Amino acid sequence: MAGAPTALDIEYTRGDDRAIVATVKKNKIAQVITGNTYELEVNTHPDADDPAAVSLFTVSSTLPGGGTDGKVSFKPTSVNTDILAKVYFYDISQITPSVHTVAKGKFKILVEINKP
Repeated sequence: MAGAPTALDIEYTRGDDRAIVATVKKNKIAQVITGNTYELEVNTHPDADDPAAVSLFTVSSTLPGGGTDGKVSFKPTSVNTDILAKVYFYDISQITPSVHTVAKGKFKILVEINKP
């Protein structure tokens, strides 16, 4: 899947551990991604090479449908997401069989009403 990464923002409530599921598509058609691996990284800055950037966490993928339906899932832990409610940045990179960024955008941590 070559080309520019898909721009998509993610909203996530502070301290949650729900799965983030995306579908890898080309020309609007889900791709077979059996054997591929992906990583989701959340960072304090949109440019990971910026000296001020801090990587907050990285989550490896699972393929809930075995890869035949194009679905890829990431499950941050509640510890990963128990961070200050604000806007961070993420990217999803395909790691194998080749390395490239497939999606990126804002990762918004929302206030959890039950947390101080």
